[in-house]
Amino acid sequence: MTVRLEQSTGLLLALVFATATACGRVGAGEPRQPAPELPVVSGEWQTLLTKDQIACPEINRGQVVDHCFFRDAAGTWQAWVQVRDTKKGRVFTRWEQEGALTDAPWTYRGVHWTGQPKFGESQTVIQAPHVYYENGRYWAFYGGGGQISMARSADGVAFMRHRNADGHSSLFSDLRDTTPSGIRDPFVARFGGRYHLYYTSESNVLVRTTDELDGAAWSEPAVAASERNRTQCPFVVHRNGWYYLFMMGASNEFKTNVLVSRDPTDFGNGLSQKIAVLPVSACEIIRADGRDYISSLIPGHKGVRVARLRWELPREPPIDGTPEDP
Repeated sequence: MTVRLEQSTGLLLALVFATATACGRVGAGEPRQPAPELPVVSGEWQTLLTKDQIACPEINRGQVVDHCFFRDAAGTWQAWVQVRDTKKGRVFTRWEQEGALTDAPWTYRGVHWTGQPKFGESQTVIQAPHVYYENGRYWAFYGGGGQISMARSADGVAFMRHRNADGHSSLFSDLRDTTPSGIRDPFVARFGGRYHLYYTSESNVLVRTTDELDGAAWSEPAVAASERNRTQCPFVVHRNGWYYLFMMGASNEFKTNVLVSRDPTDFGNGLSQKIAVLPVSACEIIRADGRDYISSLIPGHKGVRVARLRWELPREPPIDGTPEDP
C-alpha cells in the first residue's frame, strides 16, 4: 500500500521559487533551492493496540483518540493513549512494548492520568497527551480543560505535575471554554534554539515560543495556520530547511492536511501551502530504528496503528522542456 493524495508538484516548485526570491537568492547561475518533499504513507498498517485489550468495562466502553509514543529511560517504548466517553470522562492509559515499535500487541498498563481539579484541571476533560524528551528529561504536555498543562519526569514513567504560582498545572489558559472544544492538542519541538508549543483553538493552530521549558514565560500566541473548519492534532517536522505541519480536521474524518513552510511559525492563510492530504487521524510521526513511521487511529476509534512514512522529492519536468521518456 502506498498512499499519495492531492499532492501538487506545481505548488511545491512555486513555494521554492517564492521563498528563494523573497530571500534574494535567485539569480543567474544560482543553484536551485531544494524542493520540499512529499510525505507518503507506505506499506501495510500494523495494529499496535486496541481497546479490546482493556479488561475494565468502565474504560473499554470508550473511544481511543489522541496518543503519543516515546522511549523511556530504560529504552522501553511507552504510549500514552487517551480514551474518551468512559465513566470517568477522558483518561490517559499507558501501554508498553519492550521490543520494536512495530511489535504487537503492546501491553496495557492501566489508567495512567486523570484530570485533577486541585491542580486546576477539569475532572472529566483531560486530553491530547504529548511527551517531549531532551537530555535525559521528559516533559508531558496535555489539555486540562481550557488550559495547556505540563508534567515532568526523569525516567519517562513516573511524572509529576508542574506547579505555577497558583499551584495549578497550567502553563497558560483560556477558561472561556473548558469543554473538549477549548484550547487543546499541544505539541512541542525545538527549532532554531527556541521551543515551539503548538496547540489548537477552534479553527486555528496557535504557536507560542520560549527559551526554556522550565521557569520561563511563553510568548503571546501567534496564528501558525488556520482553516475554515475545526483544526486538531498539530505535529511539525523539520527536514532540510522545510517545516511540515500535519493538521487534522474533524474527528470523524480520516483526513490530515500537510502544510509546508520555511518559517515554523507561519504556514500561510487557509490551506494555501498544502502539499498533501493523508488518510490518517490524530497522527504522530515517530522515528524508530532509522526510519519514520506515522500513527493513526483505527476506524471506529478502536485502537492505534502505524505504517512507514517515506519522503519523496517531486518529479520536475526537464529544464529544456522536452518530454520525458515514457
